[in-house]
Amino acid sequence: MMEPVRNDDGPDTRLLVKIAQDAAAKAVAEALVTGGGGPHDPGMDALIRRVDQLEGDVKGIKGTLERLEPMIVRIDERLKVVTTKDDLGKVSERVAKIEGAVERLPTTLHLLGFVLAVLGLAGLAKYFSP
Repeated sequence: MMEPVRNDDGPDTRLLVKIAQDAAAKAVAEALVTGGGGPHDPGMDALIRRVDQLEGDVKGIKGTLERLEPMIVRIDERLKVVTTKDDLGKVSERVAKIEGAVERLPTTLHLLGFVLAVLGLAGLAKYFSP
């Protein structure tokens, strides 16, 4: 056994370290031989129940994620073809152009006036023709 040696900084701790190492080695050897740890801790039962509960919950979460994954893939595929704001802006511009063209088209009143004018000119031409 090692004798403690004093130096100027205080006691030599080599002996304490050696004792701790021996005790740890002995505990590990006993655990390997007996196949278990130290004395039974009553708090461990509660911990084991909690861990079992968590493991069950994790299995449930995994199942839910497995069911959601195909849905997420389908949603992602659909989002690839969804109209964007840029697309809507382009459509708005085209609608504005079409509205402008429609506003320039003659109305029914314009067409009726044109037909009456042509009929009037035709009547005048017949009246003044020899």
